Amino acid sequence: MKRLAAFAFAFIPFHALAAAQIPLEKGAFWNYTANVSWTTVNSSRVNHAVIHWQTKVLDAVNSSQGTTAIVSGFPNQLAWYEPGTKPGLDVVVETANGLWINPVKSQAEAQALLRSIVDGEVMNGGQQYLENPLRIGDCFAADDPGRHDGFYCWKVLRRIADNYGNRWEMAYRTVADRMTIQYAPGIGIICLSYEHHGTVASSSARLESYHPADK
Repeated sequence: MKRLAAFAFAFIPFHALAAAQIPLEKGAFWNYTANVSWTTVNSSRVNHAVIHWQTKVLDAVNSSQGTTAIVSGFPNQLAWYEPGTKPGLDVVVETANGLWINPVKSQAEAQALLRSIVDGEVMNGGQQYLENPLRIGDCFAADDPGRHDGFYCWKVLRRIADNYGNRWEMAYRTVADRMTIQYAPGIGIICLSYEHHGTVASSSARLESYHPADK
């Protein structure tokens, strides 16, 4: 286990960390602590809690397309958290150009989609979460390429130089809500926050530890 409070690149060479945007290797996992708020159904009561959340790579295949992985509990699932929420499954595709997330409902559906992508039977779809390279001020994954107001796209806000190397911050804003992530190449998502502007639904998650896959 590697506690991020004591994380140093001496554990893993930086050139190895930088080889992948998010290290999608079978068995790797990330532990998060999150402050969450939600509104009780059919009421105005707002509830708050601190929860622990784990993201884990259940399977991963490298191919000419890049890396295709089945991931449990990708941090974006903390948006609209409420008691009983369990980590869901995504098929995550990482290429030289970015990273895409495809939600699925079952392990069988995940395995079928993974194999279809690896075999080239279907093109990668899903929602784009990362772009490579990143540049401050850029917008990507725009719902409407004609918009230039920074809404309905991932906008790259800033780059932070710290023990993670270069940590990037980006936000996806709509009229109704906003999601912000901080991401460190070679480690993954460091922080994620979500806020809905109407009915109270929010989350603020921070990475506590990252565990690379056993070699």
